Amino acid sequence: MKKVELLAPCGSIEALKAAIINGADAVYLGGKQFGARAYASNFTNEELIKAIELAHLYNVKVYVTVNTLIYDHEFSEAMDYIDFLYHHDVDAVIVQDLGLMHAIREYYPDLIIHASTQMTVHNYLGAKVLSNEGIKRVVLARENTLEEIKYINENVDIETEVFVHGALCICYSGQCLMSSLIGGRSGNRGKCAQPCRRLYNLVKDGMIVEKNKYLLSPKDLNTIHNLDKIIEAGVTSLKIEGRMKSPEYVAIVVATYRKAIDSYYQKGYINISKQGEKDLTQIFNRGFTKGFMFQENGSSFINHDKNNNMGILCGVVEKVESNKVLIKCLENIHLNDGIYFDKANFGIELSRIIVNNDRVLEAQQGEFLLVDVNKKVTKGDKVYKTKSFILEEKARKKDLKKIGIFFQLELFIGQKAKLIVNDDLDNVVELETDVIVERSINSNLSNDNIIKQMERLGNTPFYVKNIKINRDDNIFITISALNNLRRLAITELIAKRSKYHNRQLRHKYQFKKTNVTNNKEELVTLAVYCHTLEQFKAAQACGIMNIYVNEDLKLPDYEDIYVVQKRIIHENNSLVHDKVIIGDIGSLMLIDDKYKVITNSSFNVTNSEAIRFLENKKVRKVTFSLEANENIYKHLLYEDKSFIEVIVYGFQEMMESKYCHFFSNCQRQCKKGRYYLVDSLKEKFYLDMDSKCHMHIYNSKNLILGSEIKSIIKYGYRNFRLNFTSEDYEETLKVIKAYQELLYNNDITKVNDLIALYKQKDLYTKGYFSKDIL
Repeated sequence: MKKVELLAPCGSIEALKAAIINGADAVYLGGKQFGARAYASNFTNEELIKAIELAHLYNVKVYVTVNTLIYDHEFSEAMDYIDFLYHHDVDAVIVQDLGLMHAIREYYPDLIIHASTQMTVHNYLGAKVLSNEGIKRVVLARENTLEEIKYINENVDIETEVFVHGALCICYSGQCLMSSLIGGRSGNRGKCAQPCRRLYNLVKDGMIVEKNKYLLSPKDLNTIHNLDKIIEAGVTSLKIEGRMKSPEYVAIVVATYRKAIDSYYQKGYINISKQGEKDLTQIFNRGFTKGFMFQENGSSFINHDKNNNMGILCGVVEKVESNKVLIKCLENIHLNDGIYFDKANFGIELSRIIVNNDRVLEAQQGEFLLVDVNKKVTKGDKVYKTKSFILEEKARKKDLKKIGIFFQLELFIGQKAKLIVNDDLDNVVELETDVIVERSINSNLSNDNIIKQMERLGNTPFYVKNIKINRDDNIFITISALNNLRRLAITELIAKRSKYHNRQLRHKYQFKKTNVTNNKEELVTLAVYCHTLEQFKAAQACGIMNIYVNEDLKLPDYEDIYVVQKRIIHENNSLVHDKVIIGDIGSLMLIDDKYKVITNSSFNVTNSEAIRFLENKKVRKVTFSLEANENIYKHLLYEDKSFIEVIVYGFQEMMESKYCHFFSNCQRQCKKGRYYLVDSLKEKFYLDMDSKCHMHIYNSKNLILGSEIKSIIKYGYRNFRLNFTSEDYEETLKVIKAYQELLYNNDITKVNDLIALYKQKDLYTKGYFSKDIL
């Protein structure tokens, strides 16, 4: 059985060293560009070179994240970055963008690609599509169950990687537009502002039913006790989340998971000490969940009360006098620990420890600790340790271990001195000096003196485990010659250990234009997506030829109608209709000549290479990403704009989640009223549950493009779509007619009236059209 890989996050060189020291088999990290953790420290190109060399020296693989969406104006730069990584020995690149994936396969066919979890691959068919494209590994969605993961491993020739510890997203990764649409910081571009970690009210039919709670903030994933089941499901790599976390966090989590994995292979079961469990909890937790992999949902998945590190319970407030608080210690509390008062909702770092009027280094369990505070604290308040000085010091004190090597030295009179070096990876270095070994006249060079010189490895990463000396008696060779032989051999060994791949010179990327028929005179088309039967009837009444309907909307006759499939399909599905709009990558496997297929905006198409990739899959049309501004539309290199559809109206869906707020007490409460999430700015986000009990959250503002459409048409685009969500028959009718007037009669009056109405209600947005893409 091949041993499972332990994959660690690294946001800095210190975190990289922590991962190596504590037993990671591989690390993932990002450069200063095109990575989905833009606010981590990340690595400059020079630092990346050193990081790859260091990791390889210790037999640790390096995967670099290039997992943001790429736009045409930056595509060449992204490919230059890929070229840099390729020629500096990276083991794999982690990619989200379909266009970037397509271009890498063409220009760097021997570079290993891992499909990022941002690709939202969550079923057998999605994994199969990637396998057919030559993708080595897929990072599966965190929403996959263990049974689904096992099925993929048994039926698709692709490596699988799953998250086993760390922060979770509430939305399917790659499908979240919440940060993007609310604050202009795109998660798909690595700049998520984490609106899911904020306080919300849950409102039903205008009444608050949950007040000031963290309704979208998941607990942290912890599968330490279930690693045996995950390993036995055939997973290739166990991934720890945390590129934004400290080196101490990386050290503690990696070390604990390393011990657990090793115990499984040695004993056949997971063995983790109480101290190991405590360390995992102490270093960082928002409460723990086993996640959707083990079908946890509802209150076992979400922490409604706290959105940050909970730490561990360490004391109770016994007495309060003015600004002095007496704490009964339930755990040892050390100088420089961080503590948090639960009800008072604030924390401090202890700059002094006072027990029985004496300043001490540590207050012991059962003792009473006196601290000064500058906020109101009440008796009985629980105190949590959110930072452990001793634990973090323990993590910091570990250093990179020396690597044991073997020397064989040959010293024969009349021959050049020869050194053979072997290491633990079966590398062999053989070197000879230019110096001939001579017969000694006055003294014999002893083995002890030879060994003393050869063991002087100084600050190299090696130590000599054993030296074998084959020699004549009465020999003479200068000490400097031996030292030089040793130095040259070590230099060559480091080079051998640090270099994994023999890379070839590749052609520089260049977009390949194709000749297409000029489509400037083609008529524009208007498509309408209907979520309800009323909307469908309104579209029919307006004579709309291109009607798209929700898959759950049961109509007697679907002829001449496109059915919109769900973007998340955990089942091994078939296409629901011969005219279909697909939302997940797996559905690409099912296309043949009898189907007319359009890809939905959930494919996150932002560049010409992604369009070309989908065109090659026999897609009839692609829906462009909602994260596009005028500049993106204007400078898109793909020539045939009639192949692209643009959404110009509708409350944009910000996320889809497998989490159900009503899970613990279902009774289909979600259908017994109209629900909204309301934030601190009083913005209302419509919440809808579908037939699969998935939660959909929509933007508080309505996207309405008016005069902007004229610019889009000028740039060659011809296909436009209106997306309806909760509009009634009359509202739907009104909107459709307004856009018909604009597109077919060049009369913008009714669309402008629509915009004015929504502006008055403070519900209007034109999305990204005039904004920079962050």
